[in-house]
Amino acid sequence: GRICRWIFLFQEFDFTVVVKPGKSNSGLDQLSRIQSGEEPQTIEETMPDAQLYRLQRCTIRIRGHCCLSKD
Repeated sequence: GRICRWIFLFQEFDFTVVVKPGKSNSGLDQLSRIQSGEEPQTIEETMPDAQLYRLQRCTIRIRGHCCLSKD
């Protein structure tokens, strides 16, 4: 479901994923480490499926894939 939608979305881009372990990543952004006073929420609470992209049947093919659209 959700992973498939993201795969379809990212197939349109040419990118390389580079993983850097924390010890070798010396340029960490301090803003990403700031703790908030709120309880963490699950991805289902913050971004339910209804708000994610959904696949639609389309008559026009883009690189052989279905179109992506937002509700």
